[in-house]
Amino acid sequence: MRYRKKPVVIEAVRFNKTKWLDEISQAKKSESFPRVLLSIISGFSPVIETLEGDMKVNDGDYIIKGVQGEFYPCKPDIFLATYEKVEEEKNTGYFTHGGTWVENIPDDERWGNELD
Repeated sequence: MRYRKKPVVIEAVRFNKTKWLDEISQAKKSESFPRVLLSIISGFSPVIETLEGDMKVNDGDYIIKGVQGEFYPCKPDIFLATYEKVEEEKNTGYFTHGGTWVENIPDDERWGNELD
């Protein structure tokens, strides 16, 4: 039998070893990035705790957020053969916050024009 991968949109970031400390500090502010990147092994490469065990992230690897919220590294050649970039959708008036859809109301309307 043959199977085709379902079209699922994922979140991913490409790991850049020269900028990884900046990426980690940004990751601390985001729910969409694995906290486990703070683990470090020899060579100052981060490690992601996956369902298959700890996996080292190498320079150029993509870090993928899976459909169940899990994180795992992916080699660039496999990532590029499997995924294509999705153009950002136009603003529908809603955005996700922690996986929950939230209405996107301009700040001046949300807070009763307190910004004036």
